[in-house]
Parts: sequence; structure tokens; C-alpha cells
Amino acid sequence: MERSAAADSRLQYSALEKVSDAMSSDVLVTVPRPVGIIEEQAILVIEWINGQSLTDLMRDWLVSSSKVVNDFEKAGIWLSAFHRSHRLPFRPTDMGWAFGMLENALAAAPAVI
Repeated sequence: MERSAAADSRLQYSALEKVSDAMSSDVLVTVPRPVGIIEEQAILVIEWINGQSLTDLMRDWLVSSSKVVNDFEKAGIWLSAFHRSHRLPFRPTDMGWAFGMLENALAAAPAVI
């Protein structure tokens, strides 16, 4: 059974709220707090976090490689704290849909020589 986009946004809001509460004690590993949901468009509204994204950091040729490595190490610390902040019950994962999407994307992509 497929969830509606509105139902999915409510689940994401709830999950983000729980993780945000669990991680709020450490300023270095916080997550944005959810603000609200616009269910008609399935829009999840979260607080703005200032800073440069890792993608922008990697593309900035003025940034030293040591800064990029340092910031990725910080991202790893954040990811570790995120995973420690909550435990999900075991459930089998069906990756068939992901493989299907990948297969379609590869079929639509131009060949690389």
C-alpha cells in the first residue's frame, strides 16, 4: 500500500521532531527543527541553518583540500551522532524499486566512451 505525499510529510515531520529533540543537547550535532507542514502540497517546513553545504564546499576552488577533509570529518561526526540518537526497529528492505530507478536512469543517460 502506497502512502500519500501528505502522509509521508507527516511521518517525516514526526521523525525530524524526535531526532531534533534527541540531538538538541549538543550544538555541534543538531538538526533543523521542524516548523510545520503544508499538507496540500506535502511541504515540510524546517528552520533555516546558516552555513555552506558540503556540495558547495567541494566545488569552491578557493577552499583548501585540508578544509574540505576537515569539514567531511565533522559531517562524519554528525552522522554518527545522528545514528546514535535514535534506533529504528529491524525491517526487511526491498531495494527492487531503487534498482528499477537506477536501471531507468542508466538507460536514459547518454553512453560514456
